[in-house]
Amino acid sequence: MTIKLLELAIVTARYAGGVILSHYPRVDETKLKGDGSPLTLADQAAHKGNVSLLGDSGIPVVSEEGDDLFMDARRYWLVDPLDGTKDFITANDEFTVNIALVDGGRPVLGVVFESALRELYA
Repeated sequence: MTIKLLELAIVTARYAGGVILSHYPRVDETKLKGDGSPLTLADQAAHKGNVSLLGDSGIPVVSEEGDDLFMDARRYWLVDPLDGTKDFITANDEFTVNIALVDGGRPVLGVVFESALRELYA
């Protein structure tokens, strides 16, 4: 089962990376979140793709761009749909899609996809 979940995380990260690159290097719109950090349309689009694809597993998704924390869940996906938004905005290629599966408070698998460089670590 873990192999299938890893494969799902890889497919999801690659999909989200493609979504992000469809907005790159131009930045359509940037807003500021409550903590003062930037939020782009690429962040939001990658978030939607991650939630949709990972949600098919039946495991809750906790995303930096989402509102649901699933505090009672024993197992959940922990996602940063576009880590390095400031780097994305400055178009320096140093941004990633980060996906982890947390089970019982411990990460059991993880995927980092460097979208612009097309490098994936799992």
